[in-house]
Amino acid sequence: MKKAVKRLIPLLLVLVLMLGTVPQAAALTLPEFKIDITDKLTESAYGIYSGADVKVINKIIENNGLKWTKWTSGQTPPADWKSFYVSWNDASPKRITKLDIDTENLTGTLDVSGLSALEDLDCGFNRDLTGLNVKGLTALKKIVCWTTGLKTLDVSGLTSLEILWAFDAQISSVNLSGATRLRELDLALNPLANINLKGLPNLETLYVSQSKLTQLDLDGLTKLRELGIGITKLTELKINNLPNLESLFCRGNGFKELTLTGVPALEYLDCSKNSLTNLDLSATPNLQKLRCGDNLLTSLALSNTPNLMLLDCSNNALTALDTSVTPKLEELWCTENTLTSLKVSGNKNLTRLHCFNNNLNALDLKGLNSLKYLRCSDNKITKLDVNGLSNLRIIECSGNLLTSLDVSGLDQMWTVLCDDNNISDLKFSPNAKYYEIDVRYNRLKDADSLKAKNSKGKDVVWGTDEGYLGDIYLFSPQKSAEFPIQLPGDFLIQLPGKGGLITIPGKPGQTFEIPQAFLDYLRERESQAEALSEQFTLTFDTAGGSKISSITEDSGAIIKLYQYSPTKEGYNFEGWYEDKALNKKANILILENDTTVYAKWEADKQPLFADASDWAVPELEKAYDAGLIPEILKGLDMKRSISREEFAELAVQLYETATGKTILVTGANPFTDTTNHRILKAYQVGITAGTSDTTFSPNVLITREQCATMLYRAIRAIAPNADYSTAGVKDFPDQAHIASWAVEGTKYMSKLGIILGNTQGEFMPKPLIPAHEASGYGMASREAAVLMAIRTFEKIK
Repeated sequence: MKKAVKRLIPLLLVLVLMLGTVPQAAALTLPEFKIDITDKLTESAYGIYSGADVKVINKIIENNGLKWTKWTSGQTPPADWKSFYVSWNDASPKRITKLDIDTENLTGTLDVSGLSALEDLDCGFNRDLTGLNVKGLTALKKIVCWTTGLKTLDVSGLTSLEILWAFDAQISSVNLSGATRLRELDLALNPLANINLKGLPNLETLYVSQSKLTQLDLDGLTKLRELGIGITKLTELKINNLPNLESLFCRGNGFKELTLTGVPALEYLDCSKNSLTNLDLSATPNLQKLRCGDNLLTSLALSNTPNLMLLDCSNNALTALDTSVTPKLEELWCTENTLTSLKVSGNKNLTRLHCFNNNLNALDLKGLNSLKYLRCSDNKITKLDVNGLSNLRIIECSGNLLTSLDVSGLDQMWTVLCDDNNISDLKFSPNAKYYEIDVRYNRLKDADSLKAKNSKGKDVVWGTDEGYLGDIYLFSPQKSAEFPIQLPGDFLIQLPGKGGLITIPGKPGQTFEIPQAFLDYLRERESQAEALSEQFTLTFDTAGGSKISSITEDSGAIIKLYQYSPTKEGYNFEGWYEDKALNKKANILILENDTTVYAKWEADKQPLFADASDWAVPELEKAYDAGLIPEILKGLDMKRSISREEFAELAVQLYETATGKTILVTGANPFTDTTNHRILKAYQVGITAGTSDTTFSPNVLITREQCATMLYRAIRAIAPNADYSTAGVKDFPDQAHIASWAVEGTKYMSKLGIILGNTQGEFMPKPLIPAHEASGYGMASREAAVLMAIRTFEKIK
């Protein structure tokens, strides 16, 4: 205060001197002259920091009862402000440019309008936050306000705003006018009924899935690259003149029509779970991934999609499909149609073929030398030639009409499921190590004659069933043997009560013998023939879904339940069940009495990921249901490698979910390249460390040995008193490549069966040459990391 007053003394002296030169008789009128020294005194009280900004934060602390330390004038900045909540620039005075206030139980309205230098605001994960005031913040570039209770959102006039993530809130109204630099907009999972996108020429990504939108005007959004509009109230969609659009997600809307023109850059299209009867792909020459399952398509022309790599057209009404015109195709899902013709010749890059539950009587696999996974069960296939498919790992051909199967030349095979055929001739590879074999309900005579090796290279022991992640080898039962006896002459006889000699009527002395087993077989067939004269009714209980008419068929009729799919707004149909408690699922039903089947529904969820391997989908869903997938991973391509930041968040999610405890961060942030407090949580409990004393390197991709070590540390933090001995765990064949600091973690995770090696037992700890990293060798993918997390969680439970 004294210094401020001293600075005013010269001004006062000048004023006095001026007054002294005016004649007494003259009237003098001076303009109003005010000096406000409040701001200067405030700045002085907080040193080099903006006192106005300090007041805003102190007010937020007061209004929300935060555990942060209030900054009292004359003191140094509180440690918890400097750690990761608040970032200051180098101006004079220093101004707040970043505020991270997520998961702080904020209530009511958050007013940050006084932070005029703010560039980055994160106030997400505050369910009771109902209002946000960012008025006049023209420097603001990024707002994260997802998972809140916000009902309206006004960002008008924010001319620097580039990113707005506001999904999973209660927003019914949003004002975007003037936000001309906006590039990323995510308003999914909000009750938004309309949105005005005019004046947003720089918009590149737009997500409004699971909203109440009934119309959407995309005119002028020529820079748009990604569009997510799944599960809305839209009844049709016309995409026109979006030349940069690369990804379109419009799943689950009930569309009867989808128009695609002027989209030459489109690479990814998911229009599944609609009511499309036609899909015109003539304007999508660069399409690489197409998911159009669960529609009403009767045909699908692919001649204009030469770059297609993945196709899922399951659950339609297709009778024929020709993918020979898509030479780059790697994955094909065409299950649960009525296909009688499937042409896959020329698909030399195809690794996965799923065509089960169709009407195929033949399947030509010649030239598919890259094929690894073949699932063609529940068709009418009489012959299956897999010779030369040396990369085949899994074959599932159950429920066909095969009489023989030869996999003797396929040394990479893991799984053979060929149950419920008429196979009497079956040959296995002497060099393959099988994890699962099921040959039940065939016409095989002797299990001992079937020679195969288990996963450890030993002879298969039939009848083994170790369940999930264990070995399974099933032989019995086989189908009953038939006894084709030719009777001498054409006559009728009364079947005897027991087997034995029977005299031929009218020919004394001529007898023949009927074995008891054949007599039992004849009586069984006679009983079946009598039953065939009856008819029974199948009733569909759709539990509030659209009505499906009952079916009346002869006894013994086979009903393919998967062909009957009701709809229910806001829900996904999960299949038919034989019991009302929804415990016993049924895909196919043999009608032997009056029967009712029951529909199971599951509420629509925001898509968990942009892409994932088919083996990973059930594990990802299981992890989601367990609450193990952090927000940072949702909506991403799960096939890609996971970063250090992403894995740290995954490990923290595992720790807090398994223990039921929230990690509290104490102390200052040691890292200069991240303010992510979940990374600091992982650092706090010893799950991870930095790449140096001051850096964490959040964007660096993680290797398998690093992944094993961090998970191992997470388990030790969760259960510090458990047995962590690795005695008896053998070295991996590539043990020499595992870093010394990672040996304990890799062995322990292998001991638990959480992280396994390849088929040669190698751990593949890290890339050894540049080409390895490019191919993914030694790296940990996001989906693999989530799989490890859910396995760890289940082990802990």
